[in-house]
Amino acid sequence: HTLGLRHNFAGTSFFTAEQLRDTSFLRKHGHTTSIMDYSRFNYVAQPGDNIPQELLFPRINSYDEWAIEWGYRRFPEIDDPEAELPKINEWIIEKTKDPLYRFGTESNPNDPRLQSEDLGCNQMETNELGVKNLKYIMEHLIEWTSEPNKGYDNLKTLYAEVVNQYKRYMNHVARYIGGVYYETKTVEEPGANYTHVEKAKQKEALAFLKRNFFEPQLWLVPNDVMDKIVTRPDMTIEGLYTNVVKNMVSRRVMLNLAEAEVMYGTQAYTMTDLYNDMNAIVFAPISSDVKKASYQRMLQKSYVEAIISLYKKESPMGRVKNDNSDIASMAYYQLKQIQSKCRQSNKGTAVTKAHFSYLDDYIKKTLETPQTK
Repeated sequence: HTLGLRHNFAGTSFFTAEQLRDTSFLRKHGHTTSIMDYSRFNYVAQPGDNIPQELLFPRINSYDEWAIEWGYRRFPEIDDPEAELPKINEWIIEKTKDPLYRFGTESNPNDPRLQSEDLGCNQMETNELGVKNLKYIMEHLIEWTSEPNKGYDNLKTLYAEVVNQYKRYMNHVARYIGGVYYETKTVEEPGANYTHVEKAKQKEALAFLKRNFFEPQLWLVPNDVMDKIVTRPDMTIEGLYTNVVKNMVSRRVMLNLAEAEVMYGTQAYTMTDLYNDMNAIVFAPISSDVKKASYQRMLQKSYVEAIISLYKKESPMGRVKNDNSDIASMAYYQLKQIQSKCRQSNKGTAVTKAHFSYLDDYIKKTLETPQTK
């Protein structure tokens, strides 16, 4: 930053999971092209890969050296900074054909390749390995945090870090839903600056989330850890559901999906596709396992809350006025569909019946309350 460099979140966006687990590759290229990328450690590497410790952390790398040269190199034959522009623009076009020298902004909310703390060109693959490492850590967390004659403060602190890292992985993948790739181009370069994430890639992301997030992750709240720290497992899971689901079922995502449908038609992943897929996942039959059933009900409430926010035209920036898009009307339709489903769900335990009765009444009151303008 002192030398003028911005964060470069494209620093890991083209490395494969295989490359990030290869000692020879890491010794030559590292796991990110830039120290300005928030990729603090290589979480893709597995214990059996035997990667040396010094190769697990970022270093000043190819992009940083190129950016410093671009910013500070003098051209003695040119006296006027304006006269440098054609030369350095041509330099950029030629240099950035190699992904080792590419830049990705830190302020783009839509491109899944440009994220803080992420790794790799396919985060469904890399974060699957990240989750595998977190499971390994959880198996040893009590052992690794225990000190003689001390309590469980270390366990509580490190457990919170595991949960935070897990949340990052889920949000990395969630960004593919309604995602839009961004390429920095000048007018001399061909092709589009913005392209929507492929339908197949978004389906792959949702499959990852179904497997690693929507299905209750009991490994994250084991009894032998929970009974030693003052942390309620239900609050941990609820916080995760609320955060990730709101990011997925958000106004930003729905606007991008609506735009993609207008541009690409049936080739796009649409709002209808997302709602159909989410409804099938979120409202799967309630498990007979008491703990799993509790978390399923929690997920359903979080999902309904997120749709209600869309219906009320709420966004992180406040209430949206004069919105004539399809977002609120689709949210209304989905709430009616869920309400109908709740009224038909009269099986299960008393708690489950109460849950569906509550959701039915909650949606009913929401839809009956006049919307302020």
